[in-house]
Amino acid sequence: MQVCKYAKWTGCSDCDHPFYAQCKKFLQVHARWLMRNVLKDKKDAFEYKKVKNIGRNDVLVSRDANLAKSVALQFALQKNAEVTAYTTAGAMDLCVNNTDEINAPVSYLVVTKATGASDAIIGMIESFCDIAVRNGGKVAVYVSKMCPYELKYPKAEEDK
Repeated sequence: MQVCKYAKWTGCSDCDHPFYAQCKKFLQVHARWLMRNVLKDKKDAFEYKKVKNIGRNDVLVSRDANLAKSVALQFALQKNAEVTAYTTAGAMDLCVNNTDEINAPVSYLVVTKATGASDAIIGMIESFCDIAVRNGGKVAVYVSKMCPYELKYPKAEEDK
């Protein structure tokens, strides 16, 4: 059979799988490609964890970076779309200036403490998530452990 577009990276010369989604090599390389905007350096690597209720929610929040990145990956695999990474400042800027441009199929938002009133910052972060979902996207949110913000969205739970 014909090899997939990742044959150069998987080292395959022939394919035994009628559907690429059945091939573990394809899935590993495809997952890395979908997460390439989040995993820019080796320090960004994470331990994958299966997450509960991923199909029921459009936004999930975690204070565990591994779990939040796992949520982003599962959303990306669901939608077969690459993940777009955002920072707190970038999300707030988009909310204030260009609300219609939050149209990534899957977003990974890293929330850190920002300067200003907590209520206003939380409001802008939640607006970012709401706009992304309204535009058909899904959002994985990582809230830094040093950050006091509590968002209205459900918390991601590891599926054991």
